[in-house]
Amino acid sequence: MSNKEKIVQLLDTVPDYKMGYILAYVQGITIDSLDAAMAPQDEKYTEMNNMSC
Repeated sequence: MSNKEKIVQLLDTVPDYKMGYILAYVQGITIDSLDAAMAPQDEKYTEMNNMSC
């Protein structure tokens, strides 16, 4: 069983009142990976990171 299948299976057991926490976490890690993937293509992002160094 893949990790993705395990996660889906576990999500079926999570109570509804905890789903907001899980959603926020997954959105956060998704955004981080999207930012890293787009960083070389986005000049403003690169400029801002260079300014903070």
